[in-house]
Order: sequence, then structure tokens, then C-alpha cells
Amino acid sequence: MRRKFKSLRNSKKSTGDPDCPEDVKRAKRINRAMEARMSVLDMGSGDENEDNENNVNNDSDSSSDPPSAPTPVLSPFTLFATPRTVLDPTELATIGHAENEAIKRRLVFEQCDARQHTFEVLAAMQERQQAMELEYRRYHM
Repeated sequence: MRRKFKSLRNSKKSTGDPDCPEDVKRAKRINRAMEARMSVLDMGSGDENEDNENNVNNDSDSSSDPPSAPTPVLSPFTLFATPRTVLDPTELATIGHAENEAIKRRLVFEQCDARQHTFEVLAAMQERQQAMELEYRRYHM
């Protein structure tokens, strides 16, 4: 199914037919919808070792060479939006936070639902065991 979707999504219009087949249109529409719902963030490398090595090298070279323009220091929490989305980083972060809250609520509900299901299964097993014991007593007595 996935292979078929990707093949339909990546197919181009045939040169003789100005209209795309309906399956191709649908696959491309689904792909656009999936990409529109994605929240793509570039969180940066976050590798502090590279920054420390660069600072050590810059300190030793600074005595012989004139200082160049300072490079901006980026905090690990600085957000950059990729060009894939039209939203700015704060809007993406807000959406991400709202989705996280919705996920947390859903997980709590699913856990409660799973507990309720477990209790129902245990009750059904106990009823079945009692019925089997009753049948066993009738048969052997």
C-alpha cells in the first residue's frame, strides 16, 4: 500500500494527457495535506564540544590575527522554522505545545480505558472460573 501511494504521488502528468488520473490527484492531495500538518523545526546541532573547540582555537589565534566579526551564539532553545512551513517559530512552538497537551490528555484517557478493560477482563475470567468450578462439582458429585 505504501509503495503504491509513493508511486502514485511521485508520478507526473503524461505529456499526451493534460489531466492527471484521479488516483494521482488524490495521492498528491493527501501528500500536500500531510506536509501541511507537519510541524518541522530545526533545533540546531546542540553539540557543545564543537563550540568549545572553536573557542579554544580562536583564543590561541586571536593574539596573532585581528579579531574577526563575532559569530552569533545560539542557545540550544533557539527555534528556526524551515522553509517547508509558512509559520514562524513561535507559532510552530505554540502548535507543538498544544499537540503535546492533547497527546497527554489522550494518553491519560487511554490508560484509564485500559484499566477499565483490565477490570472487565478479570471479572469475566472470575465468572468463567466460577462457572467451571460449579460444572466440575456437578459432574464429580
